[in-house]
Amino acid sequence: KLGTDPEDWDDEKTRNEADTIRTRTKKTIEQDLEDDPYAKKVFSELLKKAIEEAEALFDHPVKQYALFQEFEETVKARSTPGIPDDLADNPHAKAYFGLFRLVAGDEAVDASMVAEPDALINLARDIDETVHAAVAQNTLNPTGVDKGIRKSLLPTLFQRFGLDKANELLDQIVHIVRVGLRHD
Repeated sequence: KLGTDPEDWDDEKTRNEADTIRTRTKKTIEQDLEDDPYAKKVFSELLKKAIEEAEALFDHPVKQYALFQEFEETVKARSTPGIPDDLADNPHAKAYFGLFRLVAGDEAVDASMVAEPDALINLARDIDETVHAAVAQNTLNPTGVDKGIRKSLLPTLFQRFGLDKANELLDQIVHIVRVGLRHD
């Protein structure tokens, strides 16, 4: 009988297990990361690379299995590359920080992180607090939540990112809140 150590499995079993992890991880990215568009984008790209790497390792099913197993752990932990460790304990603030990368671009965010290391981290936390307040004040009124978020955050986001990017960020923030409220 085949044991639980991939080293003891035959090639077919090992490939099947690797494929199961790949499929499960793809589903996790598509469904569970709906409230974090940046993480979803990054992990989708990383999954494509992992699949390419695994194809190159076709003659080494144990290595394929290990590759997908490690990737699945990274996705589960939401260890999103490009998101500061300071936000590790706050999934919503991580998602908002990721929006800065999506909307303003990696170069602008990286430059800002060098010039003012804490500014965007603090802004992501402030957005999270503002969102919590808007949700608490408008629990029975979803339209009020959207309006409250937009009204509270527009001045700050406009000042930092300009009108077009501020509006794009607000649309994304409202999307994250709606998805999050459905899942909570």
